[in-house]
Amino acid sequence: MHRANGRPVTYIKGDQYNSDTWALLKGRRFNFIFSDGVHSPRALRDEYRQFAANDLLDFTGRFAIYWDDLVDIGMQDAFNEIAGELPGWHGLHWIHGTYGQKRLNGLAANFRL
Repeated sequence: MHRANGRPVTYIKGDQYNSDTWALLKGRRFNFIFSDGVHSPRALRDEYRQFAANDLLDFTGRFAIYWDDLVDIGMQDAFNEIAGELPGWHGLHWIHGTYGQKRLNGLAANFRL
């Protein structure tokens, strides 16, 4: 899959608690991350630590990271903590999910539309 400008789109499916997942990502950098991972505060923090430790975040241009289904206050706090370390702005947004219920989702980005 490629963007309109010809650059590739990379989709990764893996287990954040499996070192093989992170080894697969070595040497890559991402400017947009949509995470639908393990839904717990610890998992959000662990995942972000891996992004940072493996130098996977590309802030050279537009950057955005999105976590879905921040279903409890602990996950929301973890998102706000992480997003506070990122350049730009962040916020929690009510969005209808796959099953029709509105759920809080977190978006952090260094640009506005």
